[in-house]
Amino acid sequence: MKSLVISFVLTLTYFQSVHGHNGSIAFAYPVKTINVDGELNDWPKNTTRYPIKLVYGNSAPKNEKDIKAFFRTAYNLDEQSLYFALEVYDDSHIRDTTANASWASHDNHILYIDFSHSQNGSGIKTYLFSQDLKTSFLPDLSWDPLVRNANWDNVKVTSKRVQNKTIYEWSIRLEGQIYPNRSIGIDHNIIDVDEDQAKNQLSFLAWGKGDPKFLEPGSLGDVILMPEDGVLNEISGQVVARNEPLKKQVKFIRASSVEKPELWMDIPVDSLGRFKTELPIGSYRIHASQPYLNSNGQSIRIDNEKFTVIKNRKRAKNKPFLIEIKEKTFPDFKNEEGALFSMNSDQIEKFDHVITDLMDHYRVPGLSLVLIKDNKIILNKAYGYRNNYTREPVTQETLFEAASITKPVFAFTVLRLAEKNLIDLDKPLWEYLPLPRLTDERYKLMTARHVLSHRSGFPNHGKRIIFTPGTEYGYSGEGFEYLQRVVEAVTDKKIEEVLQEELLQPLKMRKTFFSKDQLEAQQISFGHKNDHTLLSTLPEQPGMSYSMYTEPLAFSNFILALSNRKGLNSESYKQFFSLFIPVPKEKISGLGSKEYFGLGIYQWDSPVGRAFGHGGNNGDFQCQFDFYDNGKVGFAVFTNSNNGMKLINTLREYLITGKQK
Repeated sequence: MKSLVISFVLTLTYFQSVHGHNGSIAFAYPVKTINVDGELNDWPKNTTRYPIKLVYGNSAPKNEKDIKAFFRTAYNLDEQSLYFALEVYDDSHIRDTTANASWASHDNHILYIDFSHSQNGSGIKTYLFSQDLKTSFLPDLSWDPLVRNANWDNVKVTSKRVQNKTIYEWSIRLEGQIYPNRSIGIDHNIIDVDEDQAKNQLSFLAWGKGDPKFLEPGSLGDVILMPEDGVLNEISGQVVARNEPLKKQVKFIRASSVEKPELWMDIPVDSLGRFKTELPIGSYRIHASQPYLNSNGQSIRIDNEKFTVIKNRKRAKNKPFLIEIKEKTFPDFKNEEGALFSMNSDQIEKFDHVITDLMDHYRVPGLSLVLIKDNKIILNKAYGYRNNYTREPVTQETLFEAASITKPVFAFTVLRLAEKNLIDLDKPLWEYLPLPRLTDERYKLMTARHVLSHRSGFPNHGKRIIFTPGTEYGYSGEGFEYLQRVVEAVTDKKIEEVLQEELLQPLKMRKTFFSKDQLEAQQISFGHKNDHTLLSTLPEQPGMSYSMYTEPLAFSNFILALSNRKGLNSESYKQFFSLFIPVPKEKISGLGSKEYFGLGIYQWDSPVGRAFGHGGNNGDFQCQFDFYDNGKVGFAVFTNSNNGMKLINTLREYLITGKQK
């Protein structure tokens, strides 16, 4: 099952996802009885047919005869059931009756349902159905208990082929969830495989924009459950903002019912800031759907607590509404001097307010950190939620993805092996472990020193050589993955055993793990996109470029070991901190006037002197550790958000650099 899902994600990764729902809206009215039998003559004649026509995939339909699709929707209040009827017109219907049938091997329908439809980002249940396959996508990894516990017991579905038309008919029983004047997140994918298409050339049709739909509730449309006598009326208007470039970035506005909070939907906005849609009558709060907008290269937080209330009146033509978009005031915590250098108990108490205000501003659900002063831990604290949807708190036991912070930890391990003469930093790696599939002979020049200082010649990802090893800088995770295999070869041990012996035990780094087998019994944070929780996927195998999970107190032992030059001999530390290669100006992070890589460790000339550290970014987890020789101060911050680096950069100004002139 996991390979099916991963394949599906990889196929769709280039589609842009959206934060709110995708702007597609359908209306479902109550019905008495519908039999799920593939015969649609018991559906009311006036039920709207909504086109499923947005083309995804790497092979567009040739024409309407190739494929076109529509869906209808209704609900039964007594049965607590939501109904769908899909009609797919396809001149070539492909089945797969083998035991290896997958979503990509034949024609099928994928239905996505966000049962709770929470504005905090509830989970998505995914149902894939055809005549030959019936399955779901990774429900056990969902952040939403309702999705984890859902199954097919409350689902009736059938498929019927008549000439060039395939009918899919569904009934989903959602006890306690079906009632009028609410909205539910819904979307559809129609998968079309044609006999004359090349292998893996598929056509996807979707109702609404955004992907991957089974991961992000913001990629679904909205189905509104209407009362039997429910009335729709058109609203329209214009988005306005004092910052004109900011206005142009508004893609969706959100309308939330004042009377019925469960009724909300996102409405698309065109390039001129105009919007128009039909809504049930009533009063609505309107604000921008996105929490952040980009203006002149800057990420601007939108103040969605300031909203416009509109009244959609029955049988009245509404005048166009003006919806003003306002920036959220940024909390100013900068000091002339960094607060950490002189921090005392009173300032530590104030620090709690600084963190919580920054978390609110940047929409970071949870983080955990340590602060170091005079080579001692002065604060270790956890804040916020490890699952923003269920509101489970982050504790000091919660583990976070450390992402690329894995790299300096692995570099430390390799240097310990070099001290034992188990690996020569300057011996070509192919002499330890050849890569026969790599035909570019330049790879035979690559050494461990090249890998650790990011001069391997590999790109960040991908097994190909893009420059001669040792000749220039090129940040590469791929080189670390190759070096990991070399280490396993020269030690004749699995990498986790090596790490235990050379890193975790010597530095007493408890609660630090690298793969799924070690992690399943631990309390692990979910990742988040903005404040929406995402699936929890653990690394099946350890990867020395990305897979470490830890918490800041355990990790602080590594920082303090580096500061106090413990765990390696003086010559190894001299090499570890050597300024092997300046980072080119176009690739610097902006931390200092000059930036360098040593052997796996990042270094820079900061406004307060020489510093070292490393960042990590796996998308939904972002983290950073810094240490400054001046004052022996530093921090490690682990966040569970794609906005974590924004918070960390601001926090660095508060703690270390102060307000720069």
